[in-house]
Formats: sequence, C-alpha cells, structure tokens
Amino acid sequence: MPARDAETKADPLQVDLKRLRDDVAVLTQTIATLTSQRTPQDLDVTQNTGEELKRWSEQGLTALEQKIVERPLSAIAIALGIGLLLGKLTDRR
Repeated sequence: MPARDAETKADPLQVDLKRLRDDVAVLTQTIATLTSQRTPQDLDVTQNTGEELKRWSEQGLTALEQKIVERPLSAIAIALGIGLLLGKLTDRR
C-alpha cells in the first residue's frame, strides 16, 4: 500500500513538471522571437538596464549580509518564519 500511495502522489507532480517544461519551452521560444526583432539600440538599453539591475541587486545583497552579521538571531528568526510560511503555503494536504 505505501508504494501505491507514493505513486498516486507522484502522478500530479509529474503532470505539473510536464506543464512546467512546456511553459518553459513556450517562454524560451517567445524570448527568442522577441530578441530576434530587437534593434541594436534596444539591445544596448536592455544591456544597460541589466547591468544596473545587477549593481542594484549586489548592493542589496551586501546590505543584507551586513544586517545578518549585525543581528544574526533576528536573521535566523526571520528565515525560520519565512520557511514556515512557505512550507504552509506549499502544503498540499
């Protein structure tokens, strides 16, 4: 019986994974189509925006690391809370 239960629970997961793969394939095709229609100026703007976003995220990560060093117990409590919340949201029972 336990093997059958595991098999029953795995079926919806396999269906979800197939849908995810299909969605990623469609998204990849859409991105390829959109990028082939871009002009060099569009690509420059996109690259500059990407670099700015990278700098911004690195600054955010540096600030987060600093806060974690300053207050490690608070960081642990927040991480635990977020983990519990995500676990509760993804619980399929």
